[in-house]
Amino acid sequence: MKKIALIVSLLALFSLNGIAQKGTRDIGLKIGPSFNWVGSSSTADKNLGTKLGFGLGAFVDNYFSDNLALSIGLNFNLTRLHYQFNDYRLVENFLTPSVVSVSRRFKGAYIELPVKVKVKFPIEDSWNAFAEAGGGVGVNLFSRGKDIYDYYGISFADSHYTDCSSDYRLLQFALHFGLGAEYELSSRTNVFAQLTSRNSLSNMFTSELKNLTGSNMKAYYIGIEIGVLY
Repeated sequence: MKKIALIVSLLALFSLNGIAQKGTRDIGLKIGPSFNWVGSSSTADKNLGTKLGFGLGAFVDNYFSDNLALSIGLNFNLTRLHYQFNDYRLVENFLTPSVVSVSRRFKGAYIELPVKVKVKFPIEDSWNAFAEAGGGVGVNLFSRGKDIYDYYGISFADSHYTDCSSDYRLLQFALHFGLGAEYELSSRTNVFAQLTSRNSLSNMFTSELKNLTGSNMKAYYIGIEIGVLY
């Protein structure tokens, strides 16, 4: 998994470097919090609250015209979730594994390569507005969970977060959208703020877990980002 994350990172850095060397471009850095939750098509799965996450990233906007750019970046996202799902467990005092409804507090990290189309237009002196949309692929760096469940009088509760990476897909695909504004500080430097969203396209769980239990959950977030463009 670490090798795949390293390969994705290197490919992204080479892409950023290549794009930055040609055409009119902006190089940007960004940081900000996100509000994370899950959605599901299964009646057994349930979101149990919106949790606070965090992200940072670097990107290059390569402009084909004054208003249209292709944006390629590299993001690091810390994700926190709280949800209920079905898992396959060997419960104490039972001879065979059973499907159990589990409440999990989740902490994870992803490195992601987003590719977006960006449209920018002036709104008044020194101010520009922009909108962007595209897709991305993320690599799961780690997944940790804190589980609680009750099953026919048997209670279980984790005392601390434990590794549960085997429950989750290594690669996650998502759609990205953003809307924001930037301000020109100087001829070479702009600052910006934007509202951004990420909508997962793939089930966060492995196919094996989905087939065993029917659990099918997708992760979402809305974030607020600030950054600088050079």
